[in-house]
Amino acid sequence: MPEKKPNRRVQFTRGALRNALIELAIEKPLREITVTDVCTQADINRSTFYLHYPGVHALLREVEDQLLDQFRADLKGLSPDPRDLAAVLSRLKADTRRRMLMHALLDDPYVALRIHKMTYAAFRLNWQRDMLPDEENKKRLIFTFIVNGAVALLSEWIADDMPELSAEQTVLLLYDLIRRGPGGLRDGYRAEQPLSPPP
Repeated sequence: MPEKKPNRRVQFTRGALRNALIELAIEKPLREITVTDVCTQADINRSTFYLHYPGVHALLREVEDQLLDQFRADLKGLSPDPRDLAAVLSRLKADTRRRMLMHALLDDPYVALRIHKMTYAAFRLNWQRDMLPDEENKKRLIFTFIVNGAVALLSEWIADDMPELSAEQTVLLLYDLIRRGPGGLRDGYRAEQPLSPPP
């Protein structure tokens, strides 16, 4: 039996509730958002909200899933060429609403963990081939160090507190940190050099 599609009214209501939560997440911490806040923002009554979601947490998970699915699609098939990652980041930053939502959701440990896993998967093969030792336990530890640092660096840049750093400069800094470590940057930060694939 074919799966029944939700009717337009259901789709409209759920979309309005998701949009309301997104607007609120951009304005205030996630832990402070209540069902009343969402209903007021969406101009929908509480009983209608509860027909669709058991609480804000379930609605939040749906919003997160959609955003992370989009981010996963951006990372899928990412080549080792740093210009590809710079292009993904440029698109993300150009979409102000998506960028602000991503920054807000990174405060949620559930989202942060999922982004770490996606980043790990996206870069694992290239990093493993180019710079990791043979021992599996060491690889896991080095990966954990690299991925946590990479996600934290990109999260800080996504917050848009550094408008003078372009996506290309940020990716170049990230690749330099991964290849040479913070100590290796003493020779001079190369943010002005054009991006090229790693050797």
